Amino acid sequence: MSVLNALNNLVTSVQLNLHDSSYQLIYTTQLYGTTFSVFANFSVESEGEDLMRVKEISFIGVNYKGPININIKEIEQPEIDENDRLKITLVLQADDLNVPYTSMISKVVDIQVNKKLDMTIDRDLIPMNDNFNNTAVPIEERAFRSGKFDSEFYMRDGIFIVPRHAPEWVQLGSRDIFDQTLNQDLAPGRSCVIGKGKMWTSS
Repeated sequence: MSVLNALNNLVTSVQLNLHDSSYQLIYTTQLYGTTFSVFANFSVESEGEDLMRVKEISFIGVNYKGPININIKEIEQPEIDENDRLKITLVLQADDLNVPYTSMISKVVDIQVNKKLDMTIDRDLIPMNDNFNNTAVPIEERAFRSGKFDSEFYMRDGIFIVPRHAPEWVQLGSRDIFDQTLNQDLAPGRSCVIGKGKMWTSS
């Protein structure tokens, strides 16, 4: 099995339980040199043997080692996609949080799980500066916020700053590697594989 195929089969596991209020790990990534994880609590009701209905999902993020805190700005409404998988999209942004954890975000849902349900966890990273798409603002201003350089969306060398439209290996000419990677399930930024998981029911 190739490395890319192996990466495409990494999964996390979530256990649905009426009597467990734990927050379970669903996603980990690294942005701006900071390792960031998202945990979720699934509020469920039993509808029979091996059959449960998820009524609400609550999310919280935790920043670990790194210089910049990442915040969960929003959670797109979780839904069952065309492949019968639960799709969760995290909207993230570097933020001036004064604590390492994010505010809790809850989403009301109505999702039935019969023994097992596959899920995907995607991320949508928002640039630091709200003027990211405003070309009337000089790039030297758009690439910074509060003195912090947005290294996920820009590259710089001395006084030269350019948008980062692809990972470093494209800039270095390894186009074939980039093309292979684009064929995989990738998160925004073209450098992080979308999280995959399996949800299981238990009494």
